[in-house]
Amino acid sequence: MINMDTIISDCQQRVKQADDSYTVYGRAMLYKERWNDKTVQVPRVYHEGEYINPLPDDAKGTIVFFQAVGAEKYGQYEVDNIGQINRQVALTWWGKIENGLSLENVKFSIIERLQECRYVQAIVSYVDERYQDVFPDFTGYLALADTEQRTQWLMAPYSGLRLVFNVAYRQERSECL
Repeated sequence: MINMDTIISDCQQRVKQADDSYTVYGRAMLYKERWNDKTVQVPRVYHEGEYINPLPDDAKGTIVFFQAVGAEKYGQYEVDNIGQINRQVALTWWGKIENGLSLENVKFSIIERLQECRYVQAIVSYVDERYQDVFPDFTGYLALADTEQRTQWLMAPYSGLRLVFNVAYRQERSECL
């Protein structure tokens, strides 16, 4: 059965091929946590038997994670299937730019890998300027983090990007019992 997790897993494997030094996590889910007497939203990915926070950390090296963005949208219903399902997925990349590479090299390398996935239909948007844009769902967490650390997440040699793309797939009807 094709579903969002299957598609993200496929994208995850393809992006890992762009550079095997990347730690490429799968789908991040949003969690609420208490931090300094405030509730903040953080991502959690299932990795090696536990849920971890994939946000930037020097010890993790270059990280990539995915998020399903917004609701699934359905095409016209057909008797044998529910029609085409469309959804947006966000890929977040953060790491050091080294060895003469640029963030543009990283972006196009990732896009090339995503184009190999038959479910990826279009690149929708790309941002890399401000941490609020690269990590939009986690600005509450970032606001509580150390100000100096927060502002350095996107300063050379570190950089980050958020790439949003459309996926489309069909779900076949299962037999009624």
